[in-house]
Amino acid sequence: MTMTLPQSGLPISFSQVDTELGYALSTPLSLSQARQLSGDITGAIHMSDLYGKSSFAPRYFTSSTTWTTTQTLALKVLSVSGGAGGGTGAGSGGGGAGEAVTSSTFQVQTGDTLIITVGLGGGIASRGQTTTVVNSRTGETVTGVSGYPGQSQHNGVGGTGGITISPTGQTFYGGAGTASGAGGGGSGAAGAGAPGFGNIPGSGTAALALQINSTTTIYVSGGGSGLAPTVTVGQPGTPNTGSGGDGNSVGGSGLVVLYT
Repeated sequence: MTMTLPQSGLPISFSQVDTELGYALSTPLSLSQARQLSGDITGAIHMSDLYGKSSFAPRYFTSSTTWTTTQTLALKVLSVSGGAGGGTGAGSGGGGAGEAVTSSTFQVQTGDTLIITVGLGGGIASRGQTTTVVNSRTGETVTGVSGYPGQSQHNGVGGTGGITISPTGQTFYGGAGTASGAGGGGSGAAGAGAPGFGNIPGSGTAALALQINSTTTIYVSGGGSGLAPTVTVGQPGTPNTGSGGDGNSVGGSGLVVLYT
């Protein structure tokens, strides 16, 4: 059984590193193994570089399932709910992204069962579904809010983009449509959507960059773009990112990432 190395305090021993890597206690530690565990691919490696490190490889879930843990450790959990669809028809607003929620203290023991529900993206003019991670033993839960859809053009005025709840719980609103019939952009985890300007629709908020480890960055929860007055079909939200769909298109499905 492995568990994350100590965060601080007494010096880390070679036997602790062997245990973390799943090796016999007498196994020599190679430089490449130390680099892999530390996440530092260049420069000198010190035992202090291994504080708080874990051999746990990130796990990505793009559909609902259950998963049984094989280690005792504190996980970080990223839960991205489904993005909303844009409004209906030409000049509609872009959909709002699903909320991206992170937890850095999700405690698990070997043999715990996690119930993972990955939210689907919303249909046109519809909200996405909520993504949830639950430890069935402790009841600890990580969940967020799905995106809100963009509005349709009404009486010649472009639709407003959809709403998103930010990772800190702040409400980000979509951009306003224009009197010329262009839709506003949908909001995302990084901020509000852009308003339209004349016949030019507003753009959706750029996706939020989240670093999973020293070599992996993912992009989630971007807003959908509005549509021009004469454009009838937008781009759907990217699957497994929780992004909102452009006007008159569907939202992107959610995602769960477990990492340390």
